[in-house]
Amino acid sequence: MEERDIRNGAPALGAGVFLLARPVLDGSWFEKKIVLIAGGADYQIVPSVDMEAWKTEISGWGEGAANVSLMTFEGLNHLMTPSQGIFAGHYKEYEMPGRVPEDVIAEIAAFVK
Repeated sequence: MEERDIRNGAPALGAGVFLLARPVLDGSWFEKKIVLIAGGADYQIVPSVDMEAWKTEISGWGEGAANVSLMTFEGLNHLMTPSQGIFAGHYKEYEMPGRVPEDVIAEIAAFVK
């Protein structure tokens, strides 16, 4: 995976975390189901880059791939709150009050069950 630039003053951590975790993530040690969640308007974990990289990685895990779910919620930022206002797409957006939408909570709750 190629290195990416800093976006809007905040580091693009998704690729870095992926590269650090990749050597130990072969799916063989996943006995329980896991979920990877991203907001569609997240500029740190960019779904079109990072989630696609995870899909590619997971596809090579054989049976372990069945234990992994990927969820992307459109219009939400890294904190899983709606991306909006004058700071949309900028790290200052994280300072704005927000609520995680009920559909996100319901999806996570359904996964946990």
